[in-house]
Amino acid sequence: MPLIAAGLAWARITATRADWLNCGIGLAVAVTGAVALSTGLAGAWAVAGVGLCLTLLGDAAIIVWQQRRSVARP
Repeated sequence: MPLIAAGLAWARITATRADWLNCGIGLAVAVTGAVALSTGLAGAWAVAGVGLCLTLLGDAAIIVWQQRRSVARP
């Protein structure tokens, strides 16, 4: 439940600033929390851990891809 509330709050805050990457991250955290809530007690920790890991790795990959594209080449 805390992941759902925190993810939706983060998505709302960043959506008002038109920061769509972080809004997507907030929604991904909320979805991860919802999926973890639907599993059992022991499974919730595993789903939350894997889901948050994949969310953060995806965010890092997008940031690296954006930085690579913005480099000025002679």
